[in-house]
Amino acid sequence: MTREQAEKMIGQKLIEISKIIEAYYPQDDYLSASIHIRDGMIHFNNTYWEHAIGKIDKSLFREGGEWK
Repeated sequence: MTREQAEKMIGQKLIEISKIIEAYYPQDDYLSASIHIRDGMIHFNNTYWEHAIGKIDKSLFREGGEWK
């Protein structure tokens, strides 16, 4: 896979995520996400801004090769 292909695929997924966020709570317009592949952790939230009413705050951990 080339860099361009990877960026395009990641971009498409992020657009899908932005649509989910907007459908969930259109008044909030922020989501931060981190993926730490080596550490086996994904975290995403919008709790940085105290005004966020539709709070999202979730961590996923890789256990035995699967994300949970």
